[in-house]
Amino acid sequence: MGALRRAAWVLVLVLVAAGAARAQSLRMVRGQGDEPVEIRADRIEARLDGARREVVAVGRVLVTWGGYRLRARRVRYLPAEDRAEAEGEVVFTDPDGNRLECEGLEIHLDTQKGVVRSGRLWIAREGYRVWGKRFERLGERSYRVEDGGFTACDGTWPSWRVEADRVEVELEGLVRARGASFWMEGVPVAYSPVLVFPVVRERRSGFLLPRVGWTDTQGLRWLQRYYWAPSDSWDLTPRAEYRSRRGWTEGIEFRYAPAEGHRGRVDLEHLYDRQDRGHRYAVELDHESRFPGRNRLRLQGAYQGDTRYQEELADTLDDREARRLRSFGLWSWDGAAGTAYGLAEFFQALDTSQASVLQTLPRLGFLGREVRIAGPLVGGVSAEAARFWRARGPRGERVSLEPAVGLEGRVGGVGTFARAGLRENLYRLDGRTRGRGAPRAEVGANAFLWRRYGTWLHTLEPFAGLEAEGRGHGEVPAAFDGTDRFDRGLRAVGGVSTRWIPGGTADEVLGADLRVTRDLTDGLWGVGWVEAFWAPAAGRRLWAEGEYEPETGSWASWAAGGRWAADPRTRGVVEVRHRQDEATYLDAGLSVALGRYGRIGYRGRADLDAGRLLEDAYSVGVAHPCWELDLTYSRTWIPDEGRLDRKVFVMVNLKGLGTLGTWKGILP
Repeated sequence: MGALRRAAWVLVLVLVAAGAARAQSLRMVRGQGDEPVEIRADRIEARLDGARREVVAVGRVLVTWGGYRLRARRVRYLPAEDRAEAEGEVVFTDPDGNRLECEGLEIHLDTQKGVVRSGRLWIAREGYRVWGKRFERLGERSYRVEDGGFTACDGTWPSWRVEADRVEVELEGLVRARGASFWMEGVPVAYSPVLVFPVVRERRSGFLLPRVGWTDTQGLRWLQRYYWAPSDSWDLTPRAEYRSRRGWTEGIEFRYAPAEGHRGRVDLEHLYDRQDRGHRYAVELDHESRFPGRNRLRLQGAYQGDTRYQEELADTLDDREARRLRSFGLWSWDGAAGTAYGLAEFFQALDTSQASVLQTLPRLGFLGREVRIAGPLVGGVSAEAARFWRARGPRGERVSLEPAVGLEGRVGGVGTFARAGLRENLYRLDGRTRGRGAPRAEVGANAFLWRRYGTWLHTLEPFAGLEAEGRGHGEVPAAFDGTDRFDRGLRAVGGVSTRWIPGGTADEVLGADLRVTRDLTDGLWGVGWVEAFWAPAAGRRLWAEGEYEPETGSWASWAAGGRWAADPRTRGVVEVRHRQDEATYLDAGLSVALGRYGRIGYRGRADLDAGRLLEDAYSVGVAHPCWELDLTYSRTWIPDEGRLDRKVFVMVNLKGLGTLGTWKGILP
């Protein structure tokens, strides 16, 4: 009895035996502050006194403590050491669902340290499997494996795996393999003294898989990036790209999100071009902040050290054909009466045709909303002050004021409105001050009509109005933008919008919009605008739009096209766009699924007027559950050289690497 009293602080024994065929259970207190351990088995033998206290459980054994579960054919538990030894069909799971199967396991219940014989580990959330002849459990979240391997693929024969002399596993961390061979579809394809893979959903630092390719103009290309994530609120991605005909390009991308509503990125790139024997660089900036009180700030910038950097080195036609880069800073505040703003714009000219591009440095203004004054009477005001600058051409300042009052009303489905106001501009150009102003007025009406035809709903929304602007006073100075345009006279505007909607849905299947204007002062028609679409089924849409000039009997511009999508891997698009006196472009693309995992694709753009291919790309991709492969062959027209630049690139990604380098920060 004395021995049992001395052991009472170690354990409390509840042993129930109900015959040889019935299970037995034992619940024990492990020590002060530790959660108890519970043992269930077909047979339990407990020795609770003497120098060697132990509990031996045989049969269908289940040991649980603190969310951990240990199953085996035989378990020996030593209370003094808080250690368990398990043998035969051992299965150990932790509170996160990670599962270890092995032939034998020795584990300390407190520290989680132990030794495993011939084990297989499943990392539940990330889908990794690790195996080896000998495991050493270094703690609650880490393992060391001798003569083993790992994969993120399911199945008995994974598509890819790594065999290694030693594997170190950090749950919610990394898998490091030493003396590693990489196997694809059962064939060894590469060897490396060290391989590192992430095993977390959250972002982790590490090398991203390289991008390898070749182009006519730049030769062999190889891009390597390293992702560094020291904090949840910012990260860095330095990169190095080798172009055999140009040299090395160094770059770095910095992303940040220090608090909710604030985020941005900065990208710097430098190239010492051994072809031109000079330093070249490019800078990009994008920042957004949302402050309390409906205040917002947006900064966006782009600048190149020389104007031909993008034209010579960019991979896409849109980037190569850019003629200017826009940078701006915008602050805005939204209130019930309107929006106050401050705007500064700067454009970098990339060719001589843009030398006189307009800069706005700065522009301060208020865009008023119509607010109800009394009954149907509404009013509002807009104001702006701006300074304009050009490298060549007129410069100056302008202050603009536009007050207006009006009446609004609605009877049934018909609404009417009438407004009158004044537009007054004050300029300072070349040291002189001048003004220009004129009264303005408009009246109009709109209606909403509908009718059902069986299960279909048809809507019709016609509108019409008159716009008038008086002679006013002053002279029209050199125009900077649309605010400087004064159109004296009387104009009529009208149009209609119609939709067909099937019953039981909100999807618009068929529709059209039309808008026309006519100058009643000189009797000339303005440019008419029309758009129509047809969506016969989900994922399918045909559309057309255009601007028609009645006076010349020609289309100023038009476009038509169609889109079709059967699933994420099977889709197509065709678009034709025309602009008078410029060009007619054809864009077409098709992606087709091949079997369960594969796809092939094509995307191209051509100038139909010149009969010239501008850009195209052929791609082959495989999206296997365990790995992805993309092979792309593309061509881009080089106007200065009158030829196509051919490019080939290959990208490979393995399951388990998809989140390396992804953004986690505090985003709105």
